[in-house]
Amino acid sequence: MRLFASFSHLVCSRREIEADVVAGGETAGIPFAAFVAQSLSVPMVYVRKEIKGHGIANLVEGSLPKTAEVVLVEDLITDGGSKMGFVNALKACGATVRHVIVLFDRLQGGQAALAAHGIQLHALCDMDAALQIAEADDLLTSEQVGTVRRYMSDPRKWHVEKGLPYSEGPITKGPP
Repeated sequence: MRLFASFSHLVCSRREIEADVVAGGETAGIPFAAFVAQSLSVPMVYVRKEIKGHGIANLVEGSLPKTAEVVLVEDLITDGGSKMGFVNALKACGATVRHVIVLFDRLQGGQAALAAHGIQLHALCDMDAALQIAEADDLLTSEQVGTVRRYMSDPRKWHVEKGLPYSEGPITKGPP
């Protein structure tokens, strides 16, 4: 966590990213956001995936000023769907989100999905780097790396070839 907080602090500093608030997505993003918010000395909020069935119907928990510049912090990104759900919830509260920082980018379209909305992705590591290291350090064989790369290039085809069910999964669009 400290390494990720240090990375996030460095990214914000070197790229002149201003953050009034750091947000974490429910649930994996919350501890990452807490460490990053502490590192940047700014408040933290978290964003729910859906409104609770009781109490106040908030998607964003915590004190979020209406015009806050928010950096969303998460553990990983795949296609960007859940990140856009969190971003949309923050925007519905009046916040601006221009940057998302993640520990790991699975390289499955998330960066492009965010960029289409004017949001820049910053990742500590991605699937290509992880596979290169895993193969170089003999943690995975070339065959295993090839299997992962085939999956990454076309998950639907990979599932069909293995006789496994495949679902794109829902893309989160944000608050109703």
